[in-house]
Amino acid sequence: MRILSTNIASAALAAVVGFSAAATAQNADNAFQQVALLNAELNFLHEANLTTAPADTQGQAVLVDRLPRHVLQKAREVFFQAQALREINGYGLNDFPALPLGEATGTEVAAALDGLLSQLGDLRDAYGVTAQADATVPQGKSWSDVYHELNIAGASLVALGVPAANANTVFRVAATVVSDLEQIRAHQGITAPIEVAVADTKNPTQVYEHGLALLADLRALVDRNGAIVVPGSIAGLTPLTHDAHGSDVLDVLNSVLAEVAAIKAALGISSQTAFAPSQTGRSPALVFDQVSTAMAMVAIL
Repeated sequence: MRILSTNIASAALAAVVGFSAAATAQNADNAFQQVALLNAELNFLHEANLTTAPADTQGQAVLVDRLPRHVLQKAREVFFQAQALREINGYGLNDFPALPLGEATGTEVAAALDGLLSQLGDLRDAYGVTAQADATVPQGKSWSDVYHELNIAGASLVALGVPAANANTVFRVAATVVSDLEQIRAHQGITAPIEVAVADTKNPTQVYEHGLALLADLRALVDRNGAIVVPGSIAGLTPLTHDAHGSDVLDVLNSVLAEVAAIKAALGISSQTAFAPSQTGRSPALVFDQVSTAMAMVAIL
């Protein structure tokens, strides 16, 4: 045993660092339209690049009861993929809006999606795109539908040359989850050290399943602790129909991060999420260790 340490709206939106942008409250139908515009813009880039945009993301885990907080985390993930494409094409990088301290709403999602769309403005010039995207507001869409469309956008960016999610990408999210849980421990006055067994070699499917177990632990925490009232409770993912890829593991851990943020909000914790820095040299086993650490922390909350 060892102790693991737990210690294209407007140009102005491109550099936004908070959710104070003039985005109006949105429902899932409005948000779906924004992501449909995003995917239309990405399709233009594919046409100019002579590459193929993915039609769908079949085979991914079925998304269950997604809410704005989950969509916001997914938008953050796709935002950084768009940043990578900007960097590949020689453009500067921008900041993603700071996550809200309370439960995320459609307003924050709208601002994040506006900021994401704005990232493509320069890329239109780089790819020589002049066509204008258009998308009507649909009816009857759910936040799960919006999340699914963002998954398609992420896959589209990978098809344009953005590196696929790997252990370094996923470790960063897992370490951020541990950091947020440490904030909850501090709020609860818990100082006991966390001890977990160090994993040997692990593959992405094992890490994905470990992430699902962590989601189940968070659901059990909310069920047994009446002081933690999370809107919609803790959502889940169903098992995959294929061996997990890095993007699948990233998906489940972004869901975990959304749920931990919701628990922080329910407890009245006002400290911002401190995102871990970019990582190098990480492996699935090290990500597994971070998930194990998070599970041990949840067990004593």
